[in-house]
Amino acid sequence: MVLNPVLMDAMGQLAACWVAEQVGTDFNCFPSTIERIELLAPQPAAEAGLVLRGRQQALDPAQAADIAAARRWQFEARGADGRPLVRVDGLVNVFFHVPHRFYQVRRDPLGGWLGAPLAPLGGARLWQLESLPEAFCAQSNAIFLRMLAHATLAWEEREAWRALPDNLRQRRQWLHGRLALKELVRHWLHESTGQLVYPSDVVIGHDERGAPYVDGWWTQSLAPAPAVSLTHGARWNVAALRDDGAPVGVDAEEIGRVQRPELLAAAFTPAERAWLAAQPAAARDDALLRVWCAKEAAAKFLGSGLQGAPEAFAVAFESGGADRASVKAGDIMVPVLLGRVGDSVIALAEYQEKVSG
Repeated sequence: MVLNPVLMDAMGQLAACWVAEQVGTDFNCFPSTIERIELLAPQPAAEAGLVLRGRQQALDPAQAADIAAARRWQFEARGADGRPLVRVDGLVNVFFHVPHRFYQVRRDPLGGWLGAPLAPLGGARLWQLESLPEAFCAQSNAIFLRMLAHATLAWEEREAWRALPDNLRQRRQWLHGRLALKELVRHWLHESTGQLVYPSDVVIGHDERGAPYVDGWWTQSLAPAPAVSLTHGARWNVAALRDDGAPVGVDAEEIGRVQRPELLAAAFTPAERAWLAAQPAAARDDALLRVWCAKEAAAKFLGSGLQGAPEAFAVAFESGGADRASVKAGDIMVPVLLGRVGDSVIALAEYQEKVSG
């Protein structure tokens, strides 16, 4: 006799239903071991009126009140006439709490979102995605990170995912940054066209200089591919988008991240260091990051990156404040808008003008 796989799956579903009644939906539970399976009759392929009963207890009686404790289940399935069909003993489930936004994306990749829009800065749309906690992503051999990748990546992106080094922190950052770009493009497409596409419909690529771009079937029927830019920190990711054909560059840094500000300031021009020295001591960290973020944003806008020469991107702030700057790189002047999002400085580079003379 062969066990009906649907009947076997129903046992796991019954265990999950019991857990959901206790804690709601924000969890995953997986069967880890099964001690014994008894097949007591030919297994039905299609039979109405089957009844499945289950009984559970905590493996450690001292943890009986802890919903997250491993539990041992016994199941019995009976036919409509009451005859026993199969018994399973010693099925042990392991339990994991999951963030609600992860649950939503896992359950419904089309309708779930990990991030949310930020207030626009200049002519660009902005999207912030807080990375799922590293400890959560590491659980059970990074199962949740792998689930997220397979729910959201296009086929061609999965090849790049599989080729990444076996480093949790690197894989987590790679995936969350990519998802920030995907969600921003999906949100923009939905607002612009009324059509919601899947995360896997938005394919993220990188040009020869490493700058991100987006592609997908929708570029042929819904809207041309917009310009995008991405920045990420240890805990969050910010993506920017322009849909008018103009390039865009975004950078953000968390206040307090720089442990040795004098080392960062060493990469500044004399004029930038003089401006920094003139700022009030209480605002020095903020001012330092405004200069650095302006350089990074302008370099991304130009598609070149800093190329190891941040001093080649000279930042000058408009008089009377630090919310607008111009970054001169060669004969190009890049306007940059700057602001604060929570404890982070954010810089957005847009447009470009030739420097006269």
